[in-house]
Amino acid sequence: MQVVDTESQGEVLAGPEGLTLYVFDNDDQGAESSACTGSCTDNWPPLTIDSEVVAASGVDTELRTFEREDGSTQVAADGRPLYYWANDETEGDTNGHGVNDAWWVVSPDGSPKRPAEDGSDGDGSDGGDGPAY
Repeated sequence: MQVVDTESQGEVLAGPEGLTLYVFDNDDQGAESSACTGSCTDNWPPLTIDSEVVAASGVDTELRTFEREDGSTQVAADGRPLYYWANDETEGDTNGHGVNDAWWVVSPDGSPKRPAEDGSDGDGSDGGDGPAY
């Protein structure tokens, strides 16, 4: 787990290969379960691991793991399960940010980077498009 600097969202959490990580508003913080199951994971693959989670410099949040329904081990930051967006291809992509107003990139402190009070994303975009699952 690492921090990458993105053009549109600044510093965000990323997986081992540098791809941006996201949280889902339908997940209950601290519940150690995922609301994204079945076909949802086709577009939102969970960050899963086979060994202990390791945080690189700059990651400033508690990282935990929990067992998913399928038996895999998913990583959570600040009690929120972490996911990739299938349409992100390279380090720094944030194409999943704001999809269906439910999916958000994650700050190094583990908090979701939701839009500002005025409804803007802070980057001049509409916050993403496409299906949530």
